[in-house]
Amino acid sequence: MKKKFLIGLILVLVLSLGIPTLVTHAQCQIPSGWQAYVIQRGDTLSRIGRAYGTSYVTLMQANCLTSTVIYPGWVIYVPPSAPPPPTTQPGPGPVGRTVTIYATYQPFQNGFMVWSSDSSAISVFFNSSAQLRSFAASTYGYWPNAVSLPVPSPFYQPILGFGKVWNSGVGVRDGLGWGTGPEQGFTMVVNYNTSNRVSSFTLPTGQYLINNGNGTWSYSNGAPPVITPVPPTPVYPTPTPYLMPNPPSVGFSFEPFEGGFMVWRADTSDIYAYIYSTSELFVFQGAVYGRLGINYSLIPPAGRVRPDNGFGRVWSNYGNIRAALGWATEGEKGYLSVVNRFSDGVIYSFTLPDNRGTVTRVNDRIWSILPA
Repeated sequence: MKKKFLIGLILVLVLSLGIPTLVTHAQCQIPSGWQAYVIQRGDTLSRIGRAYGTSYVTLMQANCLTSTVIYPGWVIYVPPSAPPPPTTQPGPGPVGRTVTIYATYQPFQNGFMVWSSDSSAISVFFNSSAQLRSFAASTYGYWPNAVSLPVPSPFYQPILGFGKVWNSGVGVRDGLGWGTGPEQGFTMVVNYNTSNRVSSFTLPTGQYLINNGNGTWSYSNGAPPVITPVPPTPVYPTPTPYLMPNPPSVGFSFEPFEGGFMVWRADTSDIYAYIYSTSELFVFQGAVYGRLGINYSLIPPAGRVRPDNGFGRVWSNYGNIRAALGWATEGEKGYLSVVNRFSDGVIYSFTLPDNRGTVTRVNDRIWSILPA
């Protein structure tokens, strides 16, 4: 009797906690040849993907999963077997060592993104500049997910980690354009030179990318990249702002940087980071940056200032913001800003101190500075 009671109690707890007990594939189009796999204790989609030579993204899409959370006893479908590692010639110059790791790849109109399982870093290659930029998981992991945009056919908008970098990495979205295919898993061969720097790595296209040693990279076949024309940026209709006869003044803090500025709003605790080079405005909520620390090991050069308080938390933890802004040129100062809003309450413009001008919304990402 006690055993039956315990079993019944466990079932009641499982149902009351809402833990799903099965996966339904009725609406899914499972790829041809894929086989059933029973989830074991300790499994993760990333681990299963590595074992079968695919990505957790592909597994989620193939099995119609909306979350990476899985439970023992579930049945999902996986590729029939792991593909063999690709064959490649080492890059130019002496090769110190070669490693094989699991990675994911997504092509874009002007380059590609690669995620490496050994470090979880995301690398972005821009065809037009032949440059490779890397984003650590400790940086992009804090960034918000990409806002869903109307995607022109036949392109793709990146999701998950790629979507975060594409959405928040300074210049990434404009530099890459739209995805030309979905994210896919592959086995990547990485060659290191005798100085233990990456000399080349393979791509699922059969090419490998070569480090030229001068800050640029090139494809192994030497062919010039074919850049798909980037469709025009979606035009966001600008509703008429609701302007009160005497717009309210709000307490703000301001700090200028080499490449832009930051402001903090007393009424919402939001921090805005504005980048001069791209005219982009990034918004950080107090509930997010309030949990972060300040990196006091970053020592400013003469004549420059390391930001403190909330500005310091954002600047220390978001590498893309720090790289775009540079060092602060002055300390933080308070002022009163005139804030105008749309009729739905969304901010339309705010003023800067010392007659620096008014920051005015162009669309959800781009803001202009009008002279005072």
